[in-house]
Amino acid sequence: MKNMLTNALLALISLLFLLFVGVKGLALLQNLLGAPAVESASKNQDVYAGLAPEKIGIDVFEKQGCMACHNLDLKGGTIAPSLDNFAERWNGSADQLKAKLLDPKSVVPNSIMPSFGRLSDEELDGVVAYLLTLKSTHSGPDNADQATISIPTLKDTSGKNDIPKFSMDQVKRGQELFMNNGCIGCHTVNGVAKGGSIGPNLTHESERKRSDEWELDHLKQPYSVYVIGSADNVICRLSTCMPGFGSLSPEDLKALVAFLQSLK
Repeated sequence: MKNMLTNALLALISLLFLLFVGVKGLALLQNLLGAPAVESASKNQDVYAGLAPEKIGIDVFEKQGCMACHNLDLKGGTIAPSLDNFAERWNGSADQLKAKLLDPKSVVPNSIMPSFGRLSDEELDGVVAYLLTLKSTHSGPDNADQATISIPTLKDTSGKNDIPKFSMDQVKRGQELFMNNGCIGCHTVNGVAKGGSIGPNLTHESERKRSDEWELDHLKQPYSVYVIGSADNVICRLSTCMPGFGSLSPEDLKALVAFLQSLK
C-alpha cells in the first residue's frame, strides 16, 4: 500500500513537472517564433498611432530603402525611375498600386522590383497614400545645363508632299512635357541630364525610324513594344522600369511624339 502511494505521488510530481516544462517550453517557443513579431507589430502601432497614412508611408518608404532605387527629383535613381510627379503619371487605382507593391511582376513581367508582402496592411496602405501625394516640384529645367536642350528647326515644306505632321507648337509643348514629367531624369538629350544610364540616349531618336504609332504605344505601355534582342542594352530592358504615361491627354501624347520625332 505504501509503495502504491509512493508511486502515485511520484507520478503526480512527474505530471506537474511535465506540465510546468510544457508551459515554459511553449512560452519559450512563442518568444522565439511569435512574440517578437507581435511585439514589433505592437511597436509599429504605437509609433504610427494617430499618424495620417501618407506620414506612415514616408517612414516606411525611407526605412525599406526605396530611395536606393528611386529618387524624388528629376535625376532619378541608379536603377529605377524618378518618382517625381508620380501621382499624375500613375494610371490606375490605389488598390492596383497596392497589388503592384505586393507582386510587382503581376504588373511588369520579370520586374526587378522586390515584393513588399512582408509589410502590414497599415504600412502598405501608407506607402500607397504617400506615393499618390507625389506631385511635380519642377516647373521646368532645374539647372542651366538642362535649359540648353534645343529643338531642331522644322523645314518649311509648304506645297510639298512631305509637310511635317507636327507643328512647332506641338514640338515645344512636347519638350515642356518631357522636362516636367521626369523623362529627363532617365534619358539624355543633346548631352544634357544625368539619367542616361537608365534609359536610352534620345538625342537622335528620330533617326531610329520608329513610327509615330510605335512611339505612342511606347509612351502608353512601355513594356508592350519590347522583345528579346531589341535595340539598346539598357537596365530593365525586358522588364522596362519606364512608367506608362497613358494618363496624359491625347493632345499631350501627340506633343511628346512630336518632340521625340524632332530629335536628330
